[in-house]
Amino acid sequence: MFDVVNGRFLSSYNSLGGTIRNCAGGPTPWGTWLSCEETFNTWGQGPDGFNHGYVFEVPGFGLSDGQPIREMGRFYHEAAAVDPATGYVYQTEDRGASAFYKFVPSGQWGDLKSGGTLYAMVLNETDRLDTRGGQVEGTVWTVTWQEVADPDAVNESCYNQAFKAATFERGEGCWYDDGKIYFCSTSGGAASLGQIFCYDPRKETVTILFESTSSDEVNGPDNIAVSPRGNILMCEDGSSNPKRLVA
Repeated sequence: MFDVVNGRFLSSYNSLGGTIRNCAGGPTPWGTWLSCEETFNTWGQGPDGFNHGYVFEVPGFGLSDGQPIREMGRFYHEAAAVDPATGYVYQTEDRGASAFYKFVPSGQWGDLKSGGTLYAMVLNETDRLDTRGGQVEGTVWTVTWQEVADPDAVNESCYNQAFKAATFERGEGCWYDDGKIYFCSTSGGAASLGQIFCYDPRKETVTILFESTSSDEVNGPDNIAVSPRGNILMCEDGSSNPKRLVA
């Protein structure tokens, strides 16, 4: 805990344990944090083995119960963003061929632990529409959603189950701002240097806002955020040095 007024460190404690390779995650509008495991590993064998690749909810102040929210999916999680109007959670998947996911809670607003339904994004009602090979900035696709029947991925990965879902190349940063969800594909595009997408949940559309064609522009946008002035901030995770924060 840090006192931002007086500039003093106050205390520290472990709020979550027993997880591995936790990545970007994201805040919720009800004051908690979603911690996302970027892995699909299983520790141990048999029914007593410990699977990983889940989302955990951590209180803003206090200790997590350490229980995975299995209905949010087991996959290579990266980031999560919550639409405060609905309480739906949008999630990126950091693997070569990945989907973009929506979790619809079954409980009241702010209650994720009561479970819900996981969906993957489908574009233009076209099976496996591939966004990776180079897109024209400003292109708009219509969005529908395919349910992931087994979000715990017992027999098949979430991506493979959602056989209609659009393919993105390494989904990473994800951020809510002003009624829209922004997310990035770190290695997407013709030059494999990254893309930024914007999902409008009211219109059910996705627009590609940016595709890098040169490492001088952006090299591998990873985590992203939107500033109070409306600029998208991108943290690079490509091969260039030094890594930059690009607006």
